Amino acid sequence: MKNFYLSLCLFGAALGSQPATGQAHVQTNTKYVGSASTAISLAFTSASTAGHLIVVHFSYDNTSRSVSTVVDNKGNTYTKINGPTTWNTTFRSELWYAFNIKVVPSPAVAINITATLTGSSTSYIQIYMSEYSGIDIVSPLDKRAINTGTATVFNSGAAITTAPNELIYGVSIGSNGNLAVAGTFTARSTVNGNVVEDKIGAAAGPYSATFTSVAGNHWVAEMATFKPLVPLPIKLISFDALVINENTVKLDWITAMESNNDYFEVQHSHDGLEWAVVSKVKGAGNSTIATQYTATDNNPYTGPTYYRLMQSDLDGRTTYSEIKVVNINPSTTTKIKMYPVPANDHMTVEGNTADLRDIAVVNSVGQWMNDRVRITRESDSRDVLDLSLLPKGIYFLKTRSKSYTFYKQ
Repeated sequence: MKNFYLSLCLFGAALGSQPATGQAHVQTNTKYVGSASTAISLAFTSASTAGHLIVVHFSYDNTSRSVSTVVDNKGNTYTKINGPTTWNTTFRSELWYAFNIKVVPSPAVAINITATLTGSSTSYIQIYMSEYSGIDIVSPLDKRAINTGTATVFNSGAAITTAPNELIYGVSIGSNGNLAVAGTFTARSTVNGNVVEDKIGAAAGPYSATFTSVAGNHWVAEMATFKPLVPLPIKLISFDALVINENTVKLDWITAMESNNDYFEVQHSHDGLEWAVVSKVKGAGNSTIATQYTATDNNPYTGPTYYRLMQSDLDGRTTYSEIKVVNINPSTTTKIKMYPVPANDHMTVEGNTADLRDIAVVNSVGQWMNDRVRITRESDSRDVLDLSLLPKGIYFLKTRSKSYTFYKQ
């Protein structure tokens, strides 16, 4: 069986990566297509580097249509919140969202969303999409509400939130435009006379997204509330998964500090939805030094296997890490093995000749350290690295095709 190493490095970041009350609007973009189109695509104006949530609203022209798929160029999964809801007799509205969104700061590429609709168009499709940071990455959606009518002052209908500091998202589309924000919400878009708005609900309780309109205007108003990200009192240096063979995946993670940490659970899933416990590992409790943990999954899935860490505080509070995935495919995995990991003064690297031809060691801030590492080629498929001149810390071993993380003790 061939091997590969997947690494997540969150230097100085809390598991969950954002403060509990750090929800923020990142960006909003809108588009109207007034033609007989069966799809609509729109990119954010800036690359997504901090977002945890995307909310997308669609409005279109007749009841024989519905949104069949919503995808983007980074592989995020979109789920319907509301709809299709018929309003003003012939129009329809839908609200979708994606959470724990994939954001890659380099290369900087904006997320581009494409929705495909069933049925034929007679006049228009429009999309309103917004990105937010500081939103829960495991199960963010709390409440939803929707309302239609012709009143001049109206709302989405009330929903009672279950957590403080939730993001309250509201959107309203009017048949004749002329909508405006009412209440304490902040407008994010008023394009075409429609409104996208939001606010943070400081306390758990009833909320509704409120709007105003001209007399006789038909409208649809929707609301969804999203729970804030609650980080663990843990700072992860790395979270790694090493595929040993089709029956074994080795999980390693390192914390830089811990506060009231009781234990970790390593969990895996075949689809990222249903989870099973792989291993339970006792935490350090309280620590201000680097602490390394390891666990083994002896029953990974063929194809993708999703992994996450659940951390439990001494008071019983639990929170989850971001989800990571490895793919076990004997025909395509790359043969790379590093041992011992963590390393002391020497480490052996085994792999194919092409991958090992130009290996390099890089520190955590991107500096090349080959001038402090003596590399001895023992064979075409094995190198021995003398690391005795390197200080303790996290390093990257770069080959021609991949980058791997290791810890020097």
